Amino acid sequence: MATTACAPLWMAMAADVGSTTWPPAAPLTNTATPPFRSPSAISMGPSSTPTQILPSDWGDGYPNVWLGVTVEDRAHGVPRIDVLRTIPAKIRFLSCEPLLEDLGALDLTSIHWVIVGGESGPKARKMLGWWMQKIRGESERHGIPFFFKQWGGRGRDKGGCRILDYEVKAFPKTRREEDADE
Repeated sequence: MATTACAPLWMAMAADVGSTTWPPAAPLTNTATPPFRSPSAISMGPSSTPTQILPSDWGDGYPNVWLGVTVEDRAHGVPRIDVLRTIPAKIRFLSCEPLLEDLGALDLTSIHWVIVGGESGPKARKMLGWWMQKIRGESERHGIPFFFKQWGGRGRDKGGCRILDYEVKAFPKTRREEDADE
């Protein structure tokens, strides 16, 4: 019988479903769907409201669900990191996109993956390279996989996803990869 590898499944990208404030005024509707419970998929969901999207049976988390928070700036995004650390999850990640400013000194304790990207679209704000490089350096110092999504920009000025001619797209190990290492 043929088997297929686990493939990441993004659940509600920017999962602030129905919320415009942090923290949200009221719990969001339960957004858990069958893929959350499927052991053949890795479900990932960056959110600005992580405690509000958890299903009622979350407990210690599901082994195939990676939970992340959006960290776009210091005022709104950085405080979400402390909230994320309080939630049991197999993989906790930061989605620093769109990265809108220098995030200062980040505490990456209990973080397993960092994604950085600039903003794209007609009103995209510029991401400075040193902001990204600072986060990348901090990730490397802590042995945390770093994924650079894009420079961002508008139309033809979009900067692509290369850093000094290389794509940097590291991922945390999946449960199957960890089992294979043993």
